[in-house]
Amino acid sequence: MKTLTKTISVLSLALAFFLTSFISFAEVNENKDKTFDPKKMSSGLTFDLDHMSQAPLNFRLDIRQPENHLVNVTIYDTNGKEVYSSFTSKTEISQLFNVSGLGYGEYTVEIATLGEVASDKIVLEKPEFMRPKAFIKESEKIKNKVTIVSLNTDSTVKIKIHDQDNKLVYYDSYFVNDYRDHLDLSFLPKGEYTISLESKNLSETQKVTVE
Repeated sequence: MKTLTKTISVLSLALAFFLTSFISFAEVNENKDKTFDPKKMSSGLTFDLDHMSQAPLNFRLDIRQPENHLVNVTIYDTNGKEVYSSFTSKTEISQLFNVSGLGYGEYTVEIATLGEVASDKIVLEKPEFMRPKAFIKESEKIKNKVTIVSLNTDSTVKIKIHDQDNKLVYYDSYFVNDYRDHLDLSFLPKGEYTISLESKNLSETQKVTVE
């Protein structure tokens, strides 16, 4: 079975969008047990989007049509910017997209044929181990010591401590992807406090007691 492969690069904010396309449908066997759940157009064309479980920055577009009509495939990123467009007239194709140059997010795939336009969306989410996380934990052995950990952050993280009257008594910030530090709270008067870690993609709070 003949396979035609091509790679296309489209610059988007200095990022590359790479495409490896037109693999015979019979040769795409990942998730082969998945039920085909297509969008159907009046021409009889059906199309379906599928996540690739082993490659979270990849998705597959399957198209089937009864006749060799010209089909335009266009992809838009989360901001509605066109990042890819091509034409095909094959009756059955499976097209693999690698968007590692653009990143995670929501993509809209638009299909146009015979004057009709239909679209569907696919959301590519970061794997759990890559998502931002934060932990605040009081030491069980050392009095008034707190451990602060943040992982996978891509923006400034603010550390704030408020007393029981909600007055800000401590502030610091850092911009590190993975961060771990120990805070000695002995400088604070005895009482209850709330420690918070905040950034654009994470928020964590913990109540602590200074003795």
